Amino acid sequence: MKKIILSSVLAVALTACSFAGGFSVSAASTGMSPVDTNSNLRVADISHWNNVNNWDTAASNLDAIYIKATGGMTITDANFINNAESSESVHLKYGFYHYLYPYADITVDKQQADRFYDSIKDYNYECIPVLDIEETNEADNMSPLSKAQITNAVKAFIDEFKSISGQDIMIYSSTNFINSYLDSSLSTYKLWISYPDGASPKDTNVWHQWTMWQYAGDGVGFPKGSVAGVDGVVDLNRASNGIFLTNSGSGSGTGSGDAYSLVVDKNYTAGSKSFSATASLDGGSMMMVTTLSTGEQVFSYQPLTAAPQTFTISVNDKAVSTAVYLVKGPFTTGSGVPVTYGLTQYVKAN
Repeated sequence: MKKIILSSVLAVALTACSFAGGFSVSAASTGMSPVDTNSNLRVADISHWNNVNNWDTAASNLDAIYIKATGGMTITDANFINNAESSESVHLKYGFYHYLYPYADITVDKQQADRFYDSIKDYNYECIPVLDIEETNEADNMSPLSKAQITNAVKAFIDEFKSISGQDIMIYSSTNFINSYLDSSLSTYKLWISYPDGASPKDTNVWHQWTMWQYAGDGVGFPKGSVAGVDGVVDLNRASNGIFLTNSGSGSGTGSGDAYSLVVDKNYTAGSKSFSATASLDGGSMMMVTTLSTGEQVFSYQPLTAAPQTFTISVNDKAVSTAVYLVKGPFTTGSGVPVTYGLTQYVKAN
């Protein structure tokens, strides 16, 4: 990501940080803390400035990767599609970020959210989408914006993205930028903090914990990061499971969002493939869609209560994929696919 030039650059040694041979950054001890103790996932973030020369090697050294998709109203990263398709081909979990050019007219901020989602909606990303906020001026006329205007631009983007995708946004920014241009109304969102210190990020006026921490890269004051399989310097991060839309492992996970949770377990048996889901929702419905190789789709509707319920879909060997959606609000069978609250799990038949 583009780095903000810090007003006071920390004196850190510009030594190479590499994932090869282990996760080398020291654990946080002072200042801002991670959201949980298990925050040692290895994550890189890339754009057209990076060249991945061996995706298999990169995947073996990373737990996930973030890809720049769009910026402002006109920018689409030149490597966006290739990076996404390559990540998927090597089964590396990935997510996308948008570089926000904030506007006092929040209509433009909302249009950026629409554009971002329209660009990424057809990909099977597993990491929570990210809004990168580093700019203080409107892009068109370079008019400086106030703290309130920048915060409102961020909120407008996030609200619009949630309304069309059902997914929350994680915010990327630096300590200095947060303290100067964002206010505490954003504190409920997850934070990806950019901070070039090998010990821990400093606390901020808005957030006191981070979900992901960018500690190395090519920015001013950053240790130089490297990952086998990627040419040159690359941005490196520590992260918790909170970066995932579903905190998955061994085929199961827990979703997060508007008063719902989902746990998914995959059970494939000889001769048929069974998909079981346990879910609970404070009102609303769950829709499971099975797509067969013939192009047919099977819809299963069940009203949910606060108590978890278990549902099973069994399909024959022609099954191509099974998707599970959580839907907030009523859903009537035969009315078509409603606005969903995130593709919580996507299972490819094996």
